[in-house]
Amino acid sequence: MSSALSLNKSSDTQLPIDVSVEPADRHQFEVGIGYATDVGPRLRFGWEQPWINRYGHSLDHDLYLSAPEQRFTGVYNVPLEDPPSQ
Repeated sequence: MSSALSLNKSSDTQLPIDVSVEPADRHQFEVGIGYATDVGPRLRFGWEQPWINRYGHSLDHDLYLSAPEQRFTGVYNVPLEDPPSQ
């Protein structure tokens, strides 16, 4: 069984595309709960600030809680290029 597809090439063919862009929320939160055989029950709380200023800086915080391990991390991101050009 074979099939063939033929398209007529036209120079005036256009495909209209509409794009809507909205900025991300200034604060995004995540909560997670789970269980692992090595640490038992565990919790995770995440807080993300996807844009702090007009230069595209962002900040991420994570808190992990389990019986053998408690960890808090924070990451400050600085883009290497101007955000509008990315």
